[in-house]
Amino acid sequence: MSSAGISPQAEIAPGVVIEADEVTIAAGVKLLPGTVLRGKSIRIDRRAELGPDVRIDCREVVIGEETMLRARVTAAGLALPDSRLELGRRVRVFQDTFLNPSKPLVVGDESGLGGRSLIFTHAAWQSILEGYPVEFAPITIGRNVWLPWQVFVLPGVEIGDDVTVAAGSVVSRSIPGGSLAAGYPARVLKRAPDYPPTPPPEEQWEIARRVFRDLAWFLTERGETVTASEGDGWLSLGRVALVRDAAVAVPAGAEVVAALHGRPASGDTWLALLDRERGGEETALAEAVAEFVSRFGLRFQRV
Repeated sequence: MSSAGISPQAEIAPGVVIEADEVTIAAGVKLLPGTVLRGKSIRIDRRAELGPDVRIDCREVVIGEETMLRARVTAAGLALPDSRLELGRRVRVFQDTFLNPSKPLVVGDESGLGGRSLIFTHAAWQSILEGYPVEFAPITIGRNVWLPWQVFVLPGVEIGDDVTVAAGSVVSRSIPGGSLAAGYPARVLKRAPDYPPTPPPEEQWEIARRVFRDLAWFLTERGETVTASEGDGWLSLGRVALVRDAAVAVPAGAEVVAALHGRPASGDTWLALLDRERGGEETALAEAVAEFVSRFGLRFQRV
């Protein structure tokens, strides 16, 4: 490496291989055993996690804050001058997915690529001189996109923001934002404003309460003493509380406070559920709460 900026607060497991001219690895990054990174320029932002056994071989790599690549994800392919892999913030790429960034492959913030998916920016094998199809084209996947398991995306596709693609689909043409698509090839089934069907405020509050009631079990499993109680516009789990909006008085003793509407003024750590923001101390309890609610699609930008 001709230049390296690796934070001393990064956790790099024994046996991890990094081969690049320029390397920037921020604080809180975790590179798990078996991970191999090769390229000309590699940048991994704060709290990203790769591995185990992730393989990336691409000229230019940018991995955003709190993005995770699960076991055996591979990003590699024929290197071209503009080969680039760019994953935004809080992206999840699940196990055994293969990414081909021969041309630029860009994935927006908050998007998820399900396990065993295949994303290819080139399609070539047989001779172009004999008339066989050969294609090299970039792929752009927008913000808050979900590709469940075994989705195949072909070269030149653009997927807009807030798109859901059904598992097992083959995406051979672009999909507009705010859509539900499925099939072989994938076709748009629903579009905004019919998709997604946003719950009314009363239902949103009931959904939030159900999520936090389940959180009580999760915290108990982690050894937390939880005594649940409820009142008008609030739910208390002891050191964790949920309020309907930021104006509701927070139960005493709450260290982590989540509000459905607005930004709580109390608590060592706060979560704004609909605004997707969080702030305050980064305690083990706060991380546990954030980890649990992320299973319901609630992920937060740290402010």
